[in-house]
Amino acid sequence: MNRFLILLTAVLLIGILSWLVYALKIQQLNTTRFYDLIKQDPLFYDQATDVLLLTQLTQELRNLDDQILKYDSEYRKKEGNEYTDIYPEGWRLWPQDFLATLSPIHEATELFINNPTKENGQKLLAWYEQASVGYKKAIQLNIEVLENVLDMNPNLRTRLILFLGSATTPEIVLNDFLLILKNAQQLENEIKERKKCLNSNLCPNLAEKISERYENAITISLEPLKKSILGINKNQQVFGPYWAQTNCFGFTSEGIYKYPFYAVEKKAKGSDEIIVDLMLANTKYYRDYRQVPNQAVAKLWLKRGVTIRPHSGLSDYLCTDLRFLPELYLQYLQEKGKLTDQSLTSKISTMPYLIQRTVTFSYFLVDELTYNKKPFDPLFLLIARSAYSLYFGTFSDSIWRLTESPTFLLDQDFTDSMIRGGYIKYQDLVSEGMSDQDIEKLNLLPNVHQMYQEEFNLLK
Repeated sequence: MNRFLILLTAVLLIGILSWLVYALKIQQLNTTRFYDLIKQDPLFYDQATDVLLLTQLTQELRNLDDQILKYDSEYRKKEGNEYTDIYPEGWRLWPQDFLATLSPIHEATELFINNPTKENGQKLLAWYEQASVGYKKAIQLNIEVLENVLDMNPNLRTRLILFLGSATTPEIVLNDFLLILKNAQQLENEIKERKKCLNSNLCPNLAEKISERYENAITISLEPLKKSILGINKNQQVFGPYWAQTNCFGFTSEGIYKYPFYAVEKKAKGSDEIIVDLMLANTKYYRDYRQVPNQAVAKLWLKRGVTIRPHSGLSDYLCTDLRFLPELYLQYLQEKGKLTDQSLTSKISTMPYLIQRTVTFSYFLVDELTYNKKPFDPLFLLIARSAYSLYFGTFSDSIWRLTESPTFLLDQDFTDSMIRGGYIKYQDLVSEGMSDQDIEKLNLLPNVHQMYQEEFNLLK
């Protein structure tokens, strides 16, 4: 009897050990296949990303968002108009909870690639899920706000929102938001599939890469303005020219324009931080306050005797299709030797520079709120300031998983309406009879933030 028990015990132990060995082999196989998937088609990740800069700037963007919403909410309640309660709890100007996951995902991806264990794979999947939740919640809140506005004012649905030669409507933006929500659902599905890959060896096929967005682009030859006109000084390093195609500066029946641009490394005022500024090479935009004398900011400049001031044509709020910006930063990073082959499709490595640009051009929003003591139009924030083409990743294969792209703009040229909005070009100033010497002096004018600080000092 004892011999039988010993034999039975031995058989059971051998069976358990065999099952454990088999299970470990299966687990290792699953992990290996998951590793291959992450290496070939990672989500929310690019090896070339400057993760320290990304972490710093996402926090700066969050702090700026906090300030804008704090003052906007305060003045909205005081004003007590129809939009007093327009924003639901948790709404943010930029999708902060999603953006905040990009740095941890970078670190979790690196950890898994360097040490591909099931435990590290599970950590990465947990961050994927958190990113997906933040992404979906942000776009759902955007949709809720925009639908609330349009329900209260149906006539706004087709109202033209004009940019520098292009335009959109709230209806187009709403449809874009709904497509972004569809992408959020696609991300959820893919993350579920990746879970199965790690846990059950049921790995999905690699996602089809998005094809080139535009065809028949008309390349504009390089005929650059003088550096002194563009506002580039001798101590600043210039990169490029780079070409990128966009309809932001006007449509053409012949095809899409491909413009030449420069990237210029500049020191931020009062610090050693390097800002990579992008600018058109062949022309420069200006704000002509004589065309819009009743605008609040125009009155402040005119009071100072400033009728014309340089204005970046590449600001976030001057187009809804900003996908040309990551294309330009990508070329800059390529020239600096900072890219991998995967960077060319993921483009996540450009995100810190995109955020840096938004922060640089958005601080005056706090100034404007505190000076005018009036809230912003919700459509202004949702459409013109949110840069939704960037921060919902419509430019990146590592975030955008649909073959469809948002519409962004009306397929129509609105160049003639640019002057009515108070925007002119360098060539217009020359036609007015201004000399290059006088035009160069315009670069010495303070920026909007400095102007508001001067106003605040006067009010003390």
